[in-house]
Amino acid sequence: MPRGKLTVMKHPGKTAAVLTLTDKSKTVLIKGKGDFDYVCGECGTILMEGVEQDKCLGLVLLCNKCGSFNAALLRPNGRQ
Repeated sequence: MPRGKLTVMKHPGKTAAVLTLTDKSKTVLIKGKGDFDYVCGECGTILMEGVEQDKCLGLVLLCNKCGSFNAALLRPNGRQ
């Protein structure tokens, strides 16, 4: 399955909604039936599995493995 690396953030803004998991043994925050995975920009752990590419933009996810904040940002040319 193709993969895309998320953008690591130092800290999200005060108004940002951050997706987190309460079960610290899990790492995948979103699981779908698509054909694309998004991985943590710091450690490479899969955070979104089987999603449609470019459908989860604007999200901030906390990686349970390394503790990094990751953003699914739209790049200036319109591509992830």
